[in-house]
Amino acid sequence: MDETEISGKIVELPAAQVGRSKRQVQLTKRDLQVLRWIGEQTAVRVDQVARLLAQQAGPGIQTSGQLSESATRVWRTRMKALGAVKEARGFHNEPGYLWLTGKGLHLAGLDYKPLEPALTLFKHLYWCNEVRLFIASRRPEARWISERALRSEHAQESHERRQSPDIPDALVETKSGVIAVEVELTDKQQSRLIRLLRRRANDQRYYTVWYFCSSETRERVTRARAQVPETQREKIRIYDLPQKRQEKYHDVQQTTRAASSASNEL
Repeated sequence: MDETEISGKIVELPAAQVGRSKRQVQLTKRDLQVLRWIGEQTAVRVDQVARLLAQQAGPGIQTSGQLSESATRVWRTRMKALGAVKEARGFHNEPGYLWLTGKGLHLAGLDYKPLEPALTLFKHLYWCNEVRLFIASRRPEARWISERALRSEHAQESHERRQSPDIPDALVETKSGVIAVEVELTDKQQSRLIRLLRRRANDQRYYTVWYFCSSETRERVTRARAQVPETQREKIRIYDLPQKRQEKYHDVQQTTRAASSASNEL
């Protein structure tokens, strides 16, 4: 094994990849920021990685708000050669997904347990990523805290690695307060969904709750929201999943927009 120095860190690479001579490889600020984003979100689809790379200064032709396919492929190949990421195919003809190895997590400064996400999680992870990108475009000053970060914090506090059912898909910290974010893609039992919405609305840590719903789940979540006490109902906002290149974003709850404060809205 040869050693390669990356931003002051020593990383070992297979000799077949680097030859016999030691070479210096410098990870850029963009590299580290994108690696950290991937690690926080657990897994990120390749086309989303291209959009993340385009947000930062660096090599590669940018078109339509994302890095070119060839430049993104070069970046992926370089990260895989460093042992920082792994990649798996997505469903059918969709792009693949990247996630961080233990080495990648270390380079990104993330104290998470390495994991290989199940194929069944990719769709949910994709839409959580889309929601994060969308919120960042609307509220760039806000801080996103991913479910993985929340679960890691919970595990450290409780000294155990069990999952907590009350952890939302993300939190968004704003000047007005903390927003709980849920991405709802599959139908839950109605009674369970009502309990969850009531619990979220009653949680004093959140000043509002944003539900991003698929067309299949929107009606069910809307009905569950109607079962929340009226004094807490306005705390729950329901939105369609964000669509790329959508010129105008519409709140599903058009009839209640005027009654809610502007800080509750996207």
